[in-house]
Amino acid sequence: MACCARASIVLSTAALAVAMICSSAAGRPAGMNRCRPSAGLGPMLVIQNLTDTPIDVYIDGAFVGTAEPYLKASLRAKRGGEVTLTGRYRCDRWGPKTLDLEPGRTTRLAFTEMGRTPRGG
Repeated sequence: MACCARASIVLSTAALAVAMICSSAAGRPAGMNRCRPSAGLGPMLVIQNLTDTPIDVYIDGAFVGTAEPYLKASLRAKRGGEVTLTGRYRCDRWGPKTLDLEPGRTTRLAFTEMGRTPRGG
């Protein structure tokens, strides 16, 4: 299979390592979203895509979503610990990057053009 071939991805709820913050408030108008304070919750991961391409995000090898170009996503991990984060778009790759997620703390990661590595020559 060529490095750029993409298989269809089926998301399994059990396989997801993170959940979107305030997902229950998605139907409210802007400014009406009220997130709970982070005390007692799992670690926060903020991923920012500073490139012009969508990047598929993998945590410990499991697909967790797509970081759209020039946007930021905040994710809440279920628990702390060391994770490996990788980004992929066609034949390009970002990472792997090892992050230590700590409960009650925010870890930030930005995908940039300088961090892009072509795969497969």
